[in-house]
Amino acid sequence: MSGKVRVELNTKAVKQLLEGKEVENEVERVGRIMSIMCGQGFKVDVKRKRLWGANRPIAEIHPFEEHSIMDNFKHNTLLKGMGQTQSVIKTSGGTRKAMNFLKDITTK
Repeated sequence: MSGKVRVELNTKAVKQLLEGKEVENEVERVGRIMSIMCGQGFKVDVKRKRLWGANRPIAEIHPFEEHSIMDNFKHNTLLKGMGQTQSVIKTSGGTRKAMNFLKDITTK
């Protein structure tokens, strides 16, 4: 089967999807997972920002306490947290399962 396949995207539908509430909720969920993986002193802000001419949700994770600022400076905590977040989401089978997994760990 060496035939060519042509895929045509419905750009209006893709735009609606990327600017929708579902994507915003998912961005917030992944941001929360990352802040948990970084430890105490990191918080998540979810905003809508104009990126490439579109109003898209973004998550900003940043340290807000002195110890977390220094920890990030010395150990690249945010960068390491991003890698840990990816592995937790992959191994748990999605962000919802990852959130439940992290809730179980942090409440024990």
